[in-house]
Amino acid sequence: MPLPAIRNGTVKRCKARTKSRNLEQCLCPAAYGTTVCNKHGAVHPDKRAKGKSHGNYKKGAYTQDKLQQQTEQIAVLRNLEDALIVLGSIDNRTRGNKPNGYKDIQTLEQVGAFLLELENIKTSD
Repeated sequence: MPLPAIRNGTVKRCKARTKSRNLEQCLCPAAYGTTVCNKHGAVHPDKRAKGKSHGNYKKGAYTQDKLQQQTEQIAVLRNLEDALIVLGSIDNRTRGNKPNGYKDIQTLEQVGAFLLELENIKTSD
């Protein structure tokens, strides 16, 4: 029996589907900060294992920190490519999705600001 708050729509429901009821959505409320209930494996975000303490950690190539660093580096390369297009050094643009942190560069002033920002990044490392 679902809780009254779920019937009113004020609480998020667990997103898990049950086999016993023809793949209907679970009737329990979702645990804090997750999309599923405790019965379906919810773990509080603060208590979730991260990095080397996580059970699936093997080599560290796909940790959240490493993926964030790669995204930042791809954004810098994409901005550099835009700067080269504005300066007329290259013609074609790379295909694909734009990474987080990407800022479109279309004018010479934006190129100058990007180069100054790039120089500040180099000196801070």
